[in-house]
Amino acid sequence: MGYHHQRVPALLADANAQHQLNGQRTTGETKDFCLAIERSMRGVKTVMRTANSAWVYMEGEDMAMGWVGYGDFQTSRAATDNKYAVYARGIRNMKYNDMNEQHYMRVALRMDVALKHAKTYLRRYSTTETGEALFRPVKEAVRKVASAAGSAYSVCKVCVGVKADGYNDKPAQALIRELSYMVQSGHKFMDAELGANIEAMLDAKKTFARFQDNDIVPMDFVRAYTMDYGEQRVDTIRIKDITSYRFDTDTEQQRTWLAKELPEELMGKVAVMSMCENEEFVEDVGYKVSENMFYLYAEDVTT
Repeated sequence: MGYHHQRVPALLADANAQHQLNGQRTTGETKDFCLAIERSMRGVKTVMRTANSAWVYMEGEDMAMGWVGYGDFQTSRAATDNKYAVYARGIRNMKYNDMNEQHYMRVALRMDVALKHAKTYLRRYSTTETGEALFRPVKEAVRKVASAAGSAYSVCKVCVGVKADGYNDKPAQALIRELSYMVQSGHKFMDAELGANIEAMLDAKKTFARFQDNDIVPMDFVRAYTMDYGEQRVDTIRIKDITSYRFDTDTEQQRTWLAKELPEELMGKVAVMSMCENEEFVEDVGYKVSENMFYLYAEDVTT
């Protein structure tokens, strides 16, 4: 399972739905723990997660800092094992493997000790951490597009009559290049259907080129936010290959912009994606997480 990252808008909506449906409220010990956290950690708020736990977040932030609770969270069966718990991405409890929830949890019998754990481990997400936490749906979307692009290109080649040898594709590629030159020069094919199939093949080739030529797909994670004093900023993080199992960034390509100084090309892509629904993917442009977060192709290699 690994660590469970949670976006603030989603947890607030879920907590509101739970309360409206059944009036569920947190237990007394959990409520007292939450009040202690809110009073001792500036700007921090809590909202119900379950009857004995609550999410911890900061208003205006995109990601929850973690959650806290009071109960038996150590998978034991004894009711007397109730303890205060803090769940956060920075915790490593080596008694459990990293696929268990308890791996990211510290517990204590006393609330004052648990409060120290909360102050130590509950932290805001950086833009890089946010990009890593949210990139899996983007990775899957791009992989699907890459697979579909390859299949479409293969079908189009068959329609044109281009046969590619898996071990020697040079003759087929040479033929495709010549056909491309003919189309670019304005050549009109006697067979209209063949001409249409050739143009469709070349269009499919352009789409597939993004994934075939470089074998990697770089994307930029873009996050807009407002500083405490009101200044609007935009962070951009370059992800070396969005299709990789590993989230690897190019630190030389990380930027922080004033919103009013955002490059025109980047602003244009953000404008396009802003018209989309949340969690919508648009090939050649990118993926919209929310109104202030996007994954955008780092460059357009299809032109």
